[in-house]
Amino acid sequence: MLPVFPSLAAFVVSLVGYQIPVVCQPLPQGTVVQATISLTAPDYQPFSGTVSWPATSVDAGGLTLPGAFPPGSSVTVAVGGQSVALPPMPADTPDTDENPPTGGATGWVVIPVFIVFDQSICDGWTGDDPASRGRALLTAIHESMHARWADGNEALTECRALQAFPTQLNSLFPVLTDPGAPPVSPGAAPVKPRLTAHTPAWQRAHPVAMQRIRARWKQQLVRWKNAYSTWRQAYTQWTHAHAQWTALEGPWSAQQADEAQMTAAAQALDAAQPPQYHGATC
Repeated sequence: MLPVFPSLAAFVVSLVGYQIPVVCQPLPQGTVVQATISLTAPDYQPFSGTVSWPATSVDAGGLTLPGAFPPGSSVTVAVGGQSVALPPMPADTPDTDENPPTGGATGWVVIPVFIVFDQSICDGWTGDDPASRGRALLTAIHESMHARWADGNEALTECRALQAFPTQLNSLFPVLTDPGAPPVSPGAAPVKPRLTAHTPAWQRAHPVAMQRIRARWKQQLVRWKNAYSTWRQAYTQWTHAHAQWTALEGPWSAQQADEAQMTAAAQALDAAQPPQYHGATC
């Protein structure tokens, strides 16, 4: 059973570094996403209304939707039952340089407005399938990197997401210690000697011979009792140590398997992305 992760919104906000709306909805090709934007800015009339973004060109796992605003704006976003006041407008962002507003919006600043995930990503985040969680985790980190850096470059953002993935993956699981190899068993108990074992019939028929055999048997019995006592102590200690090892090894092995599956699923998702997601150095 995978551990209970924090909510997807809380995880994203922790990576972005400030409060930003995070919502879930189906995102098939052709989806038009909308939100209510309210802003005030020096030398501009206050505005409050519904804003629509262009229809999605492909089935999307997640989107970080940008908006262009006048410098000095105070912006509030209402979407999916959330209403969030964004941080003060920066003077510039990489997204602004990549997509400079034109026309009457020349000189405005482009910032991330909110993040929307396809419902499958949100379901995968809370599900018990490690592969679905791995895909959800990489998608969440990718969109968070878009917002954190206010950068629309997909290759650079994917590079940042892949760099952050191992650390964020580990942060979602409890810290468990590798229990190492199991304790070594003391083996089988020493065999108790038997009085007449392997004694020829002619010796068993002579009292003197049997007396000697009994004397040797008693010596062997004493040695066996000492050896058995030592073995019993070692076996008791091993049983206790093995129980402790088992209690640690089970959860640790299960966690290693889950993390490996999540990592493999994230790598496969990255490999399946179009060319614009690859080739950057970060």
